[in-house]
Amino acid sequence: IGVTLICDFVDSIIMGDADRYNAFFSDYYFEHKEVEPDPGFTMTQLYEIKITNFGEKKVTDKKLGAYTEYPYVLQYKIRQNSGTFRSDIGSDGSATTYIIITDRNGKLMIEDLFYGYRFAH
Repeated sequence: IGVTLICDFVDSIIMGDADRYNAFFSDYYFEHKEVEPDPGFTMTQLYEIKITNFGEKKVTDKKLGAYTEYPYVLQYKIRQNSGTFRSDIGSDGSATTYIIITDRNGKLMIEDLFYGYRFAH
């Protein structure tokens, strides 16, 4: 569960489709992270893409109710990086993205996304 969403998410990055990219994130993500939707980026040449799922976790929250979290790690390299999507890595540099997908709103959406070495699961 969720791998199709991750594949479509990656495709939106490759195609430079910021509207589609933003649609993968829940309202909770934008509110919780206090960020705005991405205003736009150019087509991005991702390669050596690896998607790893770390199972699922049932969550019961007093405010948010019961839902399931699906944690993923997305790894890729960017060929000839223009910096419009990721300015923090150079061309042919690798990136690791940690993604939490949930079904809290009745459909799968990204509720957390972060870069780096930590993984909160």
